[in-house]
Amino acid sequence: KGATSSTAVNIVAILDNPARDVGFAVFNMRTNSIFLTQYNEGSSYINTCNMLKVYEPSEVLFPKSLFDSKLASIVKQELESNADNQNSAAKAKVTFIARKLFNENKGVEIIDTLMMDDNASIKSDTIAKYLSVSSLSAVVQYVEFIQELTFQPRSLRINYVACDGHLMLDSASISSLEIVRSLKYGNSHCTLLSHIDNTKTPMGKRIIRSNILQPLLDVNSLNARLDSTEEILSKEKEFFEIGALLAEFSSIDLSHLLTQFTHTRKNARGSCHTLVLNIISLRKMLSKLPKLESCMREYNTPILQAICSALKFPENESLQEEMDEIINEKSILSCKNKQQQIIFAVAPEIDALLDIGRKKYIETVEEIHEHHKHCQSEAGISSLKLKYNVRRGYHFSIEDKNGESHKMFIQKSKKGKQTHCSTQELNSLNVRLKEIIDEIYLMTDLVVNRLVESIRNHLSQLYKLSESIGLLDMLYSFATLVTLSNNYVRPEFCSEGPIAIKQGRHPVMEKQLQGQYVPNDTFMAESCNFQIITGANMSGKSTYLKQIATIQILAQIGSFVPCAFCNLRICDRVFTRIGNNDSIESNSSTFMVEMKEVTNIVQNATNKSLIIIDELGRSSSNIEGTSIAWSIAEHLSSIRAYSLFATHYTELSDLESLYPNIKNSHLRVTTTQDGELNYLYQIQPGNCSEDRYGIKLAKMLGLSSKIITESEHILDELLQQK
Repeated sequence: KGATSSTAVNIVAILDNPARDVGFAVFNMRTNSIFLTQYNEGSSYINTCNMLKVYEPSEVLFPKSLFDSKLASIVKQELESNADNQNSAAKAKVTFIARKLFNENKGVEIIDTLMMDDNASIKSDTIAKYLSVSSLSAVVQYVEFIQELTFQPRSLRINYVACDGHLMLDSASISSLEIVRSLKYGNSHCTLLSHIDNTKTPMGKRIIRSNILQPLLDVNSLNARLDSTEEILSKEKEFFEIGALLAEFSSIDLSHLLTQFTHTRKNARGSCHTLVLNIISLRKMLSKLPKLESCMREYNTPILQAICSALKFPENESLQEEMDEIINEKSILSCKNKQQQIIFAVAPEIDALLDIGRKKYIETVEEIHEHHKHCQSEAGISSLKLKYNVRRGYHFSIEDKNGESHKMFIQKSKKGKQTHCSTQELNSLNVRLKEIIDEIYLMTDLVVNRLVESIRNHLSQLYKLSESIGLLDMLYSFATLVTLSNNYVRPEFCSEGPIAIKQGRHPVMEKQLQGQYVPNDTFMAESCNFQIITGANMSGKSTYLKQIATIQILAQIGSFVPCAFCNLRICDRVFTRIGNNDSIESNSSTFMVEMKEVTNIVQNATNKSLIIIDELGRSSSNIEGTSIAWSIAEHLSSIRAYSLFATHYTELSDLESLYPNIKNSHLRVTTTQDGELNYLYQIQPGNCSEDRYGIKLAKMLGLSSKIITESEHILDELLQQK
């Protein structure tokens, strides 16, 4: 569940067939995890667009045979739209590669040879899913090619994720609900994710982002998470201990660290140094596990017990001992340069030939220093300095004010006031030293790779360990949210029952208003599944709609929610059409964008969906807008989806008298003695009784009394003509 990421580290491969079945493979470069899925598409390829929104790839791969296809064209448009919405200069690119790379047989071979042993169900999950398996083949071969590496056996995590296992959020909903990106700031500030994200580790941040973009549908899983959050909150002492221990894992992304042991690079001279530093980092991470595992023993809920079991990691102690025995950490930290760190990386008495090589290295370096002293004495130059760099090796540096130097020096080159030079003997010693260093590098590489091979044998358990820490971090974040916020409660779920929310609040808006937010109740059932909401401008209609959608999403990731009581039915999709003046697509009119989004809703909504529509049809004429809104409202009410429809078209209120499942509500507004509007932000049953609120609002905002009087006169005339 951790493939999504806010940084562009995902590469996606896509393949379809004439029946519009689409295979989708996501390779996360940071964690070496691959997610496969296959689904059937409609003519607008909306599911593919949603997947691109969730995974935010840096590159999308297609076979060359799809160069002029409708799918490739739509994907390009979606990537451009995402880049524009994110104000990103680095737009994801589309690459067309050879069709032969999308090979089902090669994909099956990758599953058989490269997949870790911890996912035995993948073969049954991908039976007849040849498009996703072919996409897997393409993305793995492409990554190996561009990264110039070869993945080792049993080193990749491959999972098949069914699209029907998650609540589907379309692109418009992710954007308009400001789940991961703020419309105002263009970044993660003041988003739903930033509000609930109190994680302390990179693994936790990745998992919580993945979950909020793909909420769960399984009630048992949700209740298990909620049980865990409740237990974390119930044990105050352990709560603070866990927070402090998780903070110790904040500096290193364990999943990313483990990827460094999954492959060998071509032309990998010098990679030994990186491997050694990664081994040291892994050793430090493993040393912190016992304390966290000990603290987790106090918990009894199934998820927390499973995390505790994963943290035990029986081979932890023996693996740490093996690392300590082979890697000389103190010498590495005391060495000044990369070359010496590699030379002394392996502890003494591990490899006899390596020990001999290092002895020769020390003796040769000592000879070089003796030769330096001899040259100082022979030339009579006390300022003669011994320098070293990787390109030239050891050489001399003289501050030669007269521009002359002793005849014994060769290969002179002047830089400023310094003259760099060497001697025949020093050159000879450099050649010998280089041969010794090359031998040491080779032998060190062999020893280190034996240790890496031992680590690879535990990769599956180590990845589970990383995921367990991330999951614990997310649950701890949910618990922290409750402690930092007022009146968050555990949601209850039912399969067919009502949405019942008492004193619900929008979590982000409530924080911004600092206690001035007005809570509202919501009730929707089979008998009243469609709610038409009217009210004055600025009365809070849009916020009320977003409040319900965000509470639904929070509940379906297993979080507590901002209200006094909450009962929800599990919904399979959340659709939103939130009216605003900004065109999502630069080349489309606002009305065209409206119709595209509504078409998506009409084509894909089910009786289990939650639909939020705000000010539909206002970009067209009043008569046409009313007609379209009326017709769409009738259709959505007939499919029995739970729908909230905010509108200024008062004619839509008549639908309540025609259809028993449609109910009217309004956001209450009163008028003061001065004729000004008083916004109460309270949802009430029935139609909005306040009239001419547009003119009253204009008057409040300082429009001249002459214009206000004239507008009232014109309004009276128009009403008489009707």
